[in-house]
Amino acid sequence: MMGFGRRSGEAILAMSLALLVAPSEAQVLRLLATEWPPYCGEALPGGGRLVRSVRTAFRQAGYQTEVRVMPWKRALASLASGEADGLIGAEQSSSTPAAMAVSVELMQDREYLFSRQTERAASAARLEVFRGKRVGVMRGSVVPELRAVGMLVEEANNDEANLRKLQLGRLDLMLANADEVEHLVANEPALAQRIQRLEPPIYRNPLYLLLSRRLSNWPKVMSDFNAAWERGEAMRTIEK
Repeated sequence: MMGFGRRSGEAILAMSLALLVAPSEAQVLRLLATEWPPYCGEALPGGGRLVRSVRTAFRQAGYQTEVRVMPWKRALASLASGEADGLIGAEQSSSTPAAMAVSVELMQDREYLFSRQTERAASAARLEVFRGKRVGVMRGSVVPELRAVGMLVEEANNDEANLRKLQLGRLDLMLANADEVEHLVANEPALAQRIQRLEPPIYRNPLYLLLSRRLSNWPKVMSDFNAAWERGEAMRTIEK
């Protein structure tokens, strides 16, 4: 090896490998998410299905990550101010700040209407039949289709609150992700039997990772993440 003995060569190789995997050498990305079980949540294993998958992809791409969970509006403000580098599980729209780079699609958020079992089942394909009905949504949700047909939209801080209101008859319907509702009623079989999901889904919203362009190497970070994600190993863990 160019004048080095075998042991010296092995030592150099070992040092090189150590540098490649040393945690101190990997860039640490500060990521944010909002409480959204089973996909994101402080009390969930690995931070939730989506958080776990995103962190796996970054790890495979050679990055370390720190994830904090906070309310949505605060997360957006923290990202805009530079206190964080990325936001997990965001929708892309005309209001997405130009200072944010958008990843490949992470998953689709399918949102359905839910009602009490005592209500006559109706197809969600004809929203006009719900005119005048009280529907619970997450605070800050943009639901023009529901308002356009005369539904009375009521906001709550989380879907758990809407689920309780639905159970008590203070709401006629609620709009939520099916997996989240399943998670919320997992330990309450009696409650699970009292609600029904109405088909088809009202919304199919692609979700993404937003990455701040304040990062000096954001193009490389995003490219590395997208490549790792599209290999599919991390993506498949969302379903687990």
